[in-house]
Amino acid sequence: MCGEVFCQDRSATQIYDIAQQMPEYPGGEDSMWRFINTNIIYPDSAVRHNIQGRIVVGFVVNEDGSISDIKIRKGLSWDIDSEGIRVIKLFPRFTPGRQDGKAVKVRFNLPISFKVKPIPIDTVRDAKVVEHMPEYPEGEEAMMRVIQKNIQYPIDARDNDVQGRVVIGFVVNEDGSLSDFKVKKSVCPSIDAEAIRVIKLLAKFKPGTQQGKPVRVQFVLPIMFKIYNDGFGVSSSNLSYPLQKDIPGVYNSATVMPEYPGGKDKLLGFLQKNVVYPEDAQAVNIEGAVVVSFVVNEDGRLSDFAIAQEAYYSLNMEALRVAKLLPAFKPGLQDGKPVKVRYRLPIGFNLTSGPEQANIPRGDHYDTLDIYQFPKYTEDDTSQIKVTRHEIHYPDRAREMGIQGKVVVGIIVNEDGSLSDFKIIKSVDRDLDAEAMRVVKLFDHIKFKPAMRDGKAVKARFEVPIDFKLANK
Repeated sequence: MCGEVFCQDRSATQIYDIAQQMPEYPGGEDSMWRFINTNIIYPDSAVRHNIQGRIVVGFVVNEDGSISDIKIRKGLSWDIDSEGIRVIKLFPRFTPGRQDGKAVKVRFNLPISFKVKPIPIDTVRDAKVVEHMPEYPEGEEAMMRVIQKNIQYPIDARDNDVQGRVVIGFVVNEDGSLSDFKVKKSVCPSIDAEAIRVIKLLAKFKPGTQQGKPVRVQFVLPIMFKIYNDGFGVSSSNLSYPLQKDIPGVYNSATVMPEYPGGKDKLLGFLQKNVVYPEDAQAVNIEGAVVVSFVVNEDGRLSDFAIAQEAYYSLNMEALRVAKLLPAFKPGLQDGKPVKVRYRLPIGFNLTSGPEQANIPRGDHYDTLDIYQFPKYTEDDTSQIKVTRHEIHYPDRAREMGIQGKVVVGIIVNEDGSLSDFKIIKSVDRDLDAEAMRVVKLFDHIKFKPAMRDGKAVKARFEVPIDFKLANK
């Protein structure tokens, strides 16, 4: 199946890369940069890991000057990328671009630089960045466990399907105590209050220091409140783990790639034996695939473990934990000599029908990454997309509330081409999820051509993205 399925109120208008008159921020470029510098919050996790550099955020300035289609064109890290998008979403309306005298949609790319700057000790007062940032005494995972254990999703928010990321700011004092709690980004009054209540339960932090002396430091903690099909979940994008970076002297590919002792089947057996499905993700039916990156050194030892593709936080941490249990590999070779090679290992988390059983999705069925011939719709892809567009109905509540986004429905294409195990892989909203699931289940009476591996039909995971998009959004 190629492309994506779109549900739109009307056909999209042309988007210009360059117009005769380009869009302009109200007050000009200087005003725009003042706005960014005033509103940007350097993520604490990025500061602690000394992540700095430039991202490029792309967006479309519409005919009425509003902003849409915000995307990362050049990323740096998950937390910095998210902060760049957050600030762009705060922009006021632009003066729209014009072509032949008419207002038109124009693409806009904006570079934003993040740089950690040292602060002299005599100027420090409630600083945002210091040499050593405050830390929770037992680490970020322990902090998240306290939050998840004590958090209570407000009943009014849950009943009205209110969800989103609340950002709480506070000061970590010289003795590690917390004070000056403020809502930096609100979701709703009850969620805001619950986030502050739980943060006040946290133990004292290790204080931040500048030139060896404890100082007061501003700290920002984002907490995501999310409602899923069978429950709700809370996570914090402030929690960090190592992200993949380029390392000098390490090959991304070699003449002979590193190999797990005993081959691929042994590796899959190791994963299935050692991966434990995180209870918090299991409780709210969260699935996903994490790609762990590590370096296989000349002697086969593994080092520099990092996340190359993220999923839910606890899934990321479990994938990292298991990867670090791996034994030494057969090293990669370049021109006959052992060399350092980066290895990327995808680890899938898939809930099965068993009460407490979880599979890595390459046991009784395969990820499409491992299939030599993908499953295919028995008719041409264009026909399938037309069927879906014809059948889909934009839910009234979602339309009225301006809710849009891409829902991804996962299915299993069996050896005989039949479909099973319909699941929401990426959720947007309760009603959009339900409509996407309803439409994809219409495929159930139509056989697919099954995936083939080594000449044999096999079960394969297949994903159908459905993009719900409102006009002028």
